[in-house]
Amino acid sequence: VMCLPSLPVGRIRARLGRIDVRNHRKVVAIDGRIAYCGSLNLIDPTNTTDTVADAFGPWVDVMARIEGPAAETLDMVMMHDWIADCDGAPPEESGWLRTEAPYTPGDSTVQVVSSGPGQSPRATSDMMLTMIFGAHRELVITTPYFVPNESVLTSLICAARRGVHIRLILPWRLDSRLVRLASYAFYEDLLSEGVEIHRFKAGLLHTKTITADGELAFIGSANMDRRSFDLNYETSLFVFTDDEVQKVREIQLSYLSDSVRVDAEEWRNRPFKDRVVSNAVQLFSPLL
Repeated sequence: VMCLPSLPVGRIRARLGRIDVRNHRKVVAIDGRIAYCGSLNLIDPTNTTDTVADAFGPWVDVMARIEGPAAETLDMVMMHDWIADCDGAPPEESGWLRTEAPYTPGDSTVQVVSSGPGQSPRATSDMMLTMIFGAHRELVITTPYFVPNESVLTSLICAARRGVHIRLILPWRLDSRLVRLASYAFYEDLLSEGVEIHRFKAGLLHTKTITADGELAFIGSANMDRRSFDLNYETSLFVFTDDEVQKVREIQLSYLSDSVRVDAEEWRNRPFKDRVVSNAVQLFSPLL
């Protein structure tokens, strides 16, 4: 098995480049015919300490299995990363250098969006904004790390004001205390506009999904935060087929039974010191 480091931090990069840029994609490509894309990290679930398990519970993720042209697109995304990390094309025996696409087109419509420095860095955030601004009736959003930029926050507020029913499902506990505190600073603006915020308690909700009007779905590796929008290499799927969109929506709504809805009045009256801390941490949100 050939294992390669992605974006390693060496002496030159540490001196001349940014060391906080990372490949955040979660993609499995098999023979250019089958691919998986979503939020799941490749890690043994038993490879954890009792302290971590007690603190966060199981990590809850979603992966989409793809066959057809979109699978080859994901395969090409991985080849691009290989070339960037290895300074050359992959070996011939890898199968990446084939000339014919070994797939049969299916009946589902999926768009692969790859973003990152040097390759449409704002593609993911632009597609999210398109979904939010295009919604007429409903938005359901799940994300573990919610530290939106001004554009995304404004788009959610505008959607709520035009009558879109928005449900934002976030984890109750998070592995990053600073991100959790920064996220709290955005709650009041959204709650005051009628956005529902639900906090998932049955584990660490790591799923990154959006559904709009039950007609369009987003599944991918990107969080709704500035790091995913501006720094990370991310890969996401936009699904346009009703059956698949409904499956994503059903998964999202299944989280609600294990979630607690944030009460707007109680949140508004939370202790003053908590408000000060979250607002102070929010100032550093571009770095989180």
